[in-house]
Amino acid sequence: MLIEQKFYTYRAAVDQYPLDPEIKSLLLASNLLPVNKYLLISRITLDELNANASLARRVGQLLGEERLEDKTFDLGLATHCLATNPNPTERVNILYNFVDLLSSAEIIQALSVLDAPYSDLAKKRKRPKFSATARNKQFAASLVKRKVISSVTSDGDHIRLNTYC
Repeated sequence: MLIEQKFYTYRAAVDQYPLDPEIKSLLLASNLLPVNKYLLISRITLDELNANASLARRVGQLLGEERLEDKTFDLGLATHCLATNPNPTERVNILYNFVDLLSSAEIIQALSVLDAPYSDLAKKRKRPKFSATARNKQFAASLVKRKVISSVTSDGDHIRLNTYC
């Protein structure tokens, strides 16, 4: 694809080269550098996501990447992908990446439709157990800060995320 090979030219004049959602989806699935994929995502609209399931899927995969650092996208893209992505693992990864930017209500809504142990976090008097990974600890700290859960306790190689009574 010419755009993929000459992305620097496209990047300098994106308004001169409008791309349809299918081409955007193909570019997001290509070997473009992540920074270029993030530029494409920043120019995608909710209407395009609603109209093209393939594009929505690709955007969701990228928004859920653990190495995602640039989170200056339209937050509507993240909430759309949280609500519509058919892959529960990708929805969890998107939630992990955007937990500090979403409202508490959006976080609770996203948690409530996930499988356990995540759905337990949206219920009262639950203490789901998670592996004590750095990512899980950061996620838990964000949930405490956002007052979605009350506290986190250490439990050997795991952590327990304690919901409110």
